[in-house]
Amino acid sequence: MIKEYVDDSLKYIKRNKKSFLLILIFSFLFLLLFLDIIFIKNFHGYFDYAINKNIGFRTFTVYIEKTPIESINEIKEIKNVTEVYGANYKSFSAKTDLNINNLDGSIDLLYGTQNITPKSLVGKSIEEVKSGEMICPIDFYPDSSIGSLKIDENRIVKPEQSLNQEFKVFYLQSIRKIVDNKVVEEEKELIKKFKIVGLYDSTLVMNFNNQCYITPNDMIELQDSLNPPMDDTHPFSFLHVVVDKEENVEKTMRILQELGYMVDTETNATIDKEVVTTLTILSNTFFVLIIGAILLILRNYLNKKIKSEAKYMGILRACGYNKKQVILRELMGNLTLLLISIIISLFFVSIIFLILEKSLLIFLTYIGFKVTNHKGLLFILALIVILISIIMQIFIIRKSLEKTISNILKEE
Repeated sequence: MIKEYVDDSLKYIKRNKKSFLLILIFSFLFLLLFLDIIFIKNFHGYFDYAINKNIGFRTFTVYIEKTPIESINEIKEIKNVTEVYGANYKSFSAKTDLNINNLDGSIDLLYGTQNITPKSLVGKSIEEVKSGEMICPIDFYPDSSIGSLKIDENRIVKPEQSLNQEFKVFYLQSIRKIVDNKVVEEEKELIKKFKIVGLYDSTLVMNFNNQCYITPNDMIELQDSLNPPMDDTHPFSFLHVVVDKEENVEKTMRILQELGYMVDTETNATIDKEVVTTLTILSNTFFVLIIGAILLILRNYLNKKIKSEAKYMGILRACGYNKKQVILRELMGNLTLLLISIIISLFFVSIIFLILEKSLLIFLTYIGFKVTNHKGLLFILALIVILISIIMQIFIIRKSLEKTISNILKEE
């Protein structure tokens, strides 16, 4: 019986040109609905992932007046603090003579200690690294284009190419001289040799694929050459404090404030909460509006369809069909139309998602975040819309069938 109703529905859709327009409208609305829910899930998923992975969300700056060594030792004694170091030694952008796979050799050097550096997958770990050695990503991409979120998969340096690779790092030494009672700064280019002795998984900490860890002493050497420490008359110094978990950051900040330290309440990596809130409100509002539009259009369609087919339903009742059979017949016709629309929209969602995944969103895979189209969620969402539409249809059709058969047959 149901198969017969579905066949009749498909024939009706073929005969009625308005059905094609309605399928087009519903397909477009479902497409927008599915894309919106994919955006919502991935948008919030990305920030949850970033907070858990990116060390910047659990690193903040402390302003000190004591000697740096005294402050570092004191802060390290605080529970949940895993690392403390000078803020100006966080990173160092460098040009190198690396010439692999036609990449320009640009790398970003990071302050590396056992407490903040991921374990190496191959080669030495950071606690074994000596001066002149570094640990780089296993998917190494030493190129300045990485800043514009571009990676050519064919040019990623393979582990066997990068491990034990020796090269030169070029950096500047700033020299201050007094000439005619004026401070004059000169710059001199220096070279330091490095060797890649270990490879780590950059996705564990959301690092770029050209970020390598070096020893604290090497970082101090490079930074102090380019930016010589200020003289002792400067009242403040800056330290980065790294906490074990993001949830312990605020508590650690309060402890430091109680100890008399000036604390920057913003972590090194932050989320613009205003932007997040705005996008969340807009996406959720868009979601509600699309659901409302689908149900509103469906209700208007049902009202017009039932009104135009009132006599036909009266004939069915006169021919011996009971109310349940008439309702089921109408339900199958409308559900067939909705299902066709959902299938079409899911097809286009898959195509759009595949295109975005292979183009605009591909960089996210290199920092460890996997964008997904949440097929299970889309199926559940489609099912909910269908169930709501079934309830609405049953209500509308039942109301129409409450009249006597003779009254139904008399309706225009």
